[in-house]
Order: sequence, then structure tokens, then C-alpha cells
Amino acid sequence: MRHLLKLLESQANGNQSERIEASIAQVQNLFASDSLYVSDNPRAQEISKELQTREINYLCHEFFNQDWHCLFFSQMAEIMHKIGCEFACSAKLMWHFDPLAFNTQQNKILSTLVDSTLQEQFKDFFLNESFRMDIFVKNYERMPKELRDENLLHTSFVLLKPPFGFQSSKDTPQPFQEFCQRILEFFAQDSYAPKTLQALVESFGVGIEVLLPILCAMITQGFLHPTKPITPKIKAQTKAHNAVLFDQPKQKGTRRFLATPLIGGGIYLDEILWICLKAYTKGILDKESLMEFLHAEIPKVTHERLEECAHEFLQTKALYQTLGILD
Repeated sequence: MRHLLKLLESQANGNQSERIEASIAQVQNLFASDSLYVSDNPRAQEISKELQTREINYLCHEFFNQDWHCLFFSQMAEIMHKIGCEFACSAKLMWHFDPLAFNTQQNKILSTLVDSTLQEQFKDFFLNESFRMDIFVKNYERMPKELRDENLLHTSFVLLKPPFGFQSSKDTPQPFQEFCQRILEFFAQDSYAPKTLQALVESFGVGIEVLLPILCAMITQGFLHPTKPITPKIKAQTKAHNAVLFDQPKQKGTRRFLATPLIGGGIYLDEILWICLKAYTKGILDKESLMEFLHAEIPKVTHERLEECAHEFLQTKALYQTLGILD
């Protein structure tokens, strides 16, 4: 279907938006024509609905890219090998802990596979993984364990959101869930100041091998992130970037992005929290004024909900000051 849409778009008239709309209209005619393609392909009706309901920028990305050719991991590994790059590891942190990411039978199969390419290909089938994140390197050298551990112990981490809602598997023992919650609360201490893995080891009296899988799970769920040094230049650039984001026209039904210099990237926030941060940067600091600002921005939200959100934000604003979003 992507091929047909791209072919139609290449022969249509007008600007890009007009060509895309014309192509979609033609394909909708195909869907309405009782073609065997539609009746024999369950995915066809899903595509039809997407073409009718999704935003144009999503459709451009999903259906109108010229070079959109998905590869198996083994094919990508072969291509990278030709340019001197070898597979190092997955960028998905939990894949570094196979016993936690895969069930007993799957881990048994993985243990029988000597070739790392086969192992990675099997992982894709185990998890029905269509989009991978991998790291390939040139001149691969394995870091000595002592140096690796030293680097990890001196790495600082910071919370990205309040320390509530961490998800454990259903069969996780209650004491372990409570242990994870204590770790999150540890990172919330001292106004959410970043803390090193060394400090975590000393505070809880457990080793790196116990803490690393937990930290990686928390990073995967968006609770934690490693920190980076903040320079005056980076701080100024972040503040200017966020000011531009705050001034953009309102977008309904989407999560909002803000940059944070402490992690060298950004975070996504729900609409109400994003508006609270916007208000605070404009000097709206007290609860009553904040609620008035929220009501003006999103009038359909109830007074009780606005009051709850304003209270929660003021209770956790130190987090966003630590992240460098607020002064």
C-alpha cells in the first residue's frame, strides 16, 4: 500500500499536501471498490481508517517516504559489517538482562545459540519486535570490568517525574516492589538533586549487579535518566528553546516536549503540567493565579481537577528546577 500511495503521489498535481490528499482519495476509492486485496487483507481496513483519521504529518512519515525499507537484524548486521562496524549491544536497556526480558523457555533457546546475530534475530521473534535500537561500533574493544564499574559508580541519575507509579511484573514479590519504591524516594531526596550509583550502593548496602537492572527498568519507564554537566551556554540555549516551545500555538490532544539541560535532551509532559510550567516561567507563582491561568488555557477542565493539578505542581516544582526547566 505504501508503494501504491507513493506512486500515486509522484504522478499527482499540486503542492505536496495536495498531492498527498489526492493520493489518499484515490486509495479510498480502491477500498470502496470491493477489491480482493481489501477483502483478503485484514490490515487493509486498518490502513483505510488511518488514512481517514491520522494527521497529515503522520501519514507523510508512514506512507510517503521514498526510502522506507525495513530490514531484519541479520541484514542490517551484514550491511554494517561491510563498512567495518560490528554489533555491540542493544540500545534497549532491559535487553542487557536477558533473564528479565525473556521467559525461561526463551532464555533456554538463546543459550543454545552461539552466534550473536542469531540470538538477536530470535529476540525479535520472541517479542514481535519491528523496530530495534542497536549500537554498532568500529574497532570494538571490551572495557575491563573494573573500569566499567568505576565509571558506573560515578554516574549520576536524576528523576524525571514524581516517584510514583513504577510498574513491576504481576509476580514480583511485595518486598521487592517496596524496595524499588524506596529507590525512587531516595532520588527524590534533597529536592530531587542528582545522585550517583555509588551513593545508592552505600545507602542500600547492595551491589551494582542488583541495582543496575532496577535502574535500567526505571530509565525504560521514564523515571530516571543519567545526567550531564550543565554549562552556561547549554543552560541559555535550553531556556531559549523552551521559550520558543511555550510560544507555539496550542495543540490539542498531544503531549508536550520541553528541553532539560541536565540530561542533554528533553522530556514529554501531559498538557496540564506543561501549562503549569509555562505559567511559572511567566511569573505566575501562587496557586490562585496558577488556577486562573490554567482555566483560561483549558476551560473545559473542572475546578476540582485544576486545583488538584496546581497543588501537585507546586509540591513538585523543585523537580523541574533541578532539571533546569525552571529557574
